[in-house]
Amino acid sequence: MAEPENRSNELPGAFSLFRPSLNAIMVNLVTLIELVAVPLLVVGLGGVLKNHGGSVITPFGEILALVLAPAAYLTQLMSVQNKKIDFTKAIKESMHYFWRLIGLAICVGVVVGIGFILLIVPGLIMLRRYILSPYYLLDRDMKIFDAMRASAAESKQFSGAIWGLIGVEILISLASAVISILLGPLSAVGFLVYYTYYCAPAIRYLEIKRASKPSSAAAPIV
Repeated sequence: MAEPENRSNELPGAFSLFRPSLNAIMVNLVTLIELVAVPLLVVGLGGVLKNHGGSVITPFGEILALVLAPAAYLTQLMSVQNKKIDFTKAIKESMHYFWRLIGLAICVGVVVGIGFILLIVPGLIMLRRYILSPYYLLDRDMKIFDAMRASAAESKQFSGAIWGLIGVEILISLASAVISILLGPLSAVGFLVYYTYYCAPAIRYLEIKRASKPSSAAAPIV
């Protein structure tokens, strides 16, 4: 079977997603702070107070992040379509997908993890195939393995665009880590650098959806 044509040149470069990502974040800034920043601050507080009860606070923050993750994915998807959603609505609507998204995270984590254990390259390939699968599950109300198959099939056509996304995310992670080390108490700057790109994967998903189905009405990208 012939390999599908790589259509990555139809999509904007990965670095161009910074501005639309930041614009999307501003659509539901308060909701995203409640869903993403608060659990991370709790985890961070646990680290600071590790000798004063932090061993209890840190696991609580990690569990909170896990519980709120489906709502965070949903808020990303709403934000890049310029749709407002508050904390309560995000939690309520994400409950419909909650266990499937948790199951998807486990399945993708296992597949990618095994790929990295075997060799780095297979792990990266699995990451490219499934990095956008949560948005397929949410947007199309799919089952776990259907979302993984759809993500793998469509990502193959736009592999270059997704590699670009992954590459920029790695660069941002490294940059934010260096900033955090250099600035010490001002390490929040590194956190802000990292999260300016937070909605980029959801934007890339919508771009691929629009390019894959040109006849369908595409959701506007902020």
